[in-house]
Amino acid sequence: MQPPTTTNSLQKRPPDDLPGKALGIVILNLNGAEVTLDCLASLRGSSYRDFFVVLVDNGSVDDSAARIRAGYPEVDLIETGENLGFTGGNNVGMQRALDRGARVLLLLNNDTLAAPDFLERLMAGLESDDHLGAVTPKILFHDPADRIWSAGGDISLWRGIARHRGLRDAMDDPAYDNPVDVTFVTGCALCVRADVVRKIGLLDNDLFIYNEDTDYSLRIAQAGFAMRYIPDAVLWHREGYDSRRATGQKRRMLLCTRNILRVHRKHRRWYHALTFYPWFTFRWVLLAGLNAEHFIRQMHAFKLGERASTIMHHHAKG
Repeated sequence: MQPPTTTNSLQKRPPDDLPGKALGIVILNLNGAEVTLDCLASLRGSSYRDFFVVLVDNGSVDDSAARIRAGYPEVDLIETGENLGFTGGNNVGMQRALDRGARVLLLLNNDTLAAPDFLERLMAGLESDDHLGAVTPKILFHDPADRIWSAGGDISLWRGIARHRGLRDAMDDPAYDNPVDVTFVTGCALCVRADVVRKIGLLDNDLFIYNEDTDYSLRIAQAGFAMRYIPDAVLWHREGYDSRRATGQKRRMLLCTRNILRVHRKHRRWYHALTFYPWFTFRWVLLAGLNAEHFIRQMHAFKLGERASTIMHHHAKG
């Protein structure tokens, strides 16, 4: 199986059967017109038709909005005028999808390509069990397209991290052929019932970007809902495209480490600290090369509860 070949569809007439109503797909764009248009083209070719797209342009300074509006008039385009982060931008889109009456929401990265039956399989998986609050697909790397990026995942509060199942394994590895309940659903393609969102709320806006999906998965579980990996719903991911463009390496490191600390503090029990802090120090200071100055700054920000958007602002100036 290969990712769909996308062609310039700007001159094609939008399908008469779109937009639908049941599934609200929320896509975030920040100066990523090329990949966003490819993503929209793959969704337009979906066998499942009862969906609509809310596309949040998160402060782009290129011609993204104009190109999306011209090529995909069926898309509900919202221009924020500033970068609200992954959390803030998605929250704008999630609220719009709820207001439009969607019964299911799908947060979908703009740097993905959907198989023609992706939405159909994903919705069937979610609706197969009333106890499911959210589902996640089999996500493959775009290149190489036969390797798994995520087959669901698991969260360890002992280490404070989420682990992707199947990372870099072969797409046809039988270990990932069957649906299985998981404790982590990635924000790359997070499909969640609207009733769950109403119960637990939107994404934590203070996180800005990174680890918001870990936090949301824990909140889904704490509300009593199961999460499941759906292997026959297939998606390809240009891994890291959007986040690399939106933030520099130093800021990515700062936000990631800060948010690991914040999310762990929100959800841990006291005994998780016994292994978490040694592991955190080993991984992020010794292995990842986070220097002492940055580590101390992160711990200080964590202690003060500093907003991630403030960190972004400080480092944008410095």
